[in-house]
Amino acid sequence: MGRRRDDDLRIDRKDKNSLTSIAGTLDRLVKAGYTVRRVDTVNGRVRYVYAPVHTEEEVASEITTKIMDSLVDTFGRVAIENFSKYSDKK
Repeated sequence: MGRRRDDDLRIDRKDKNSLTSIAGTLDRLVKAGYTVRRVDTVNGRVRYVYAPVHTEEEVASEITTKIMDSLVDTFGRVAIENFSKYSDKK
């Protein structure tokens, strides 16, 4: 999820299904707080520019913490014992 230049990702307007899918995904990422969207006007045309809010490491930490919390809440001691076994292997 590194930083990208604005023009690194171009969407081919001929493929409407992909455009709709990408737009929907980006909208969900904005609503979830993972990306920000700004509106630019270039030569009278409106375009949306997206940028990540967090680094890849920050997102990975947040997601894995939520998963681990859920595992501990669901499986308790067994999950903790398995985390310990896994940690010992690494």
